Amino acid sequence: MQFKVRCYKVSGNIRSVILITLFMAVTICSSSGMFLPGVTAEKVKNSESPLSSSNGKTEGPHIMIIDEKRVEILYLNYPSGSGSASVTRDTLTAEELPAVVDGILIEPEDIILDYRTASLNSCFTDVNKIFVVGDIHGEYERVIDLLSGNGIIDNGGNWSWGDGHLVFIGDIFDRGKKVTETLWLIFNLEKQARKAGGKVHLILGNHENMIFRNDLRYVADEYSELCNDLDISYPDLFNERSILGHWLRQKPVMIQINRFTFVHAGISPKMLQLELPVDTINSIIHRYMNGREIASDVNSREFILGREGALWFRGMVNDGSREDLIDQATLSRALEFFRTEAFIIGHTEVDSITSFFNKKVIDVNIPKRHKRIREQGLLIEQDRIIVVDNKGRQRAL
Repeated sequence: MQFKVRCYKVSGNIRSVILITLFMAVTICSSSGMFLPGVTAEKVKNSESPLSSSNGKTEGPHIMIIDEKRVEILYLNYPSGSGSASVTRDTLTAEELPAVVDGILIEPEDIILDYRTASLNSCFTDVNKIFVVGDIHGEYERVIDLLSGNGIIDNGGNWSWGDGHLVFIGDIFDRGKKVTETLWLIFNLEKQARKAGGKVHLILGNHENMIFRNDLRYVADEYSELCNDLDISYPDLFNERSILGHWLRQKPVMIQINRFTFVHAGISPKMLQLELPVDTINSIIHRYMNGREIASDVNSREFILGREGALWFRGMVNDGSREDLIDQATLSRALEFFRTEAFIIGHTEVDSITSFFNKKVIDVNIPKRHKRIREQGLLIEQDRIIVVDNKGRQRAL
């Protein structure tokens, strides 16, 4: 079986196009199938890689780490005409890294499965400008419009915001049809921002954890049907041995930037009673996500990820429908405990970015699947908190 894969080999600041010809025997395909359960040699079709062909509709790439010397690049091919769904495989070796695969920079450190390499820094100070994006749920085009319309990225989708900090409030997964594209966008921007002196933060949402736990209730039908046709488990595409899956498992539950605290859903009264600092919360979840949980973590972890935890609690949004609404005294104690001026959250949908409790809670989660609702983000510059749309137009919060 022969695949011609077009990658861009990176050497210093020079990129040159190389054509890699891979010869893969059925035995190789079969043996590597263990890294994505359900994908066997019988499902691999003798077709040109999507990396060098735009024929047909594909899902991917999904890059699975075989070991520290090899990765396997998978594309799931949707049925076309009378054909059936199929999987295309290619491989890259560590010697060929860094390389650009379908616009994605893959570096040697990306294939090292070492949870200790993750930065667990939860607090950032002296940040000049912050931009916040609410729950995306696979609505890739809307995010591109918002970021490009506000100068965060250029027309090529590359970082152009200097030393700014960009925060994604969680819930990249589910509902929409371009989850993978969105994840790779954030993956790329994170690297580009770091090199420019900026920072991209992705906070875990409840839908990330749902995928990790094989809760597929909200996965788009398109993904479900394709994976069913191929006898593939959708969560396995993001397992611990995939580049995206490993990368996601290093992400925090909460961060603090300047005087603001960012968390996907909110802080409940019962969670506040645990008196867990941000760094401790993140460490507990990080150990769990990476298979390093210790016995003393279990009860706290179950609560943090549970219905009254940071990924699910809706009681910070005073929309008139909440029976579990936090009271002012408890909110004041939460602000004092976390030493923060305001909580910036997502999870609970609002038609327009809205503040509650005298701007002590700011909800940025507009439902992006509703096209009638204008795209919005939150811009924080020095003492100004501004709502912006995808054309860069601004209004006061």
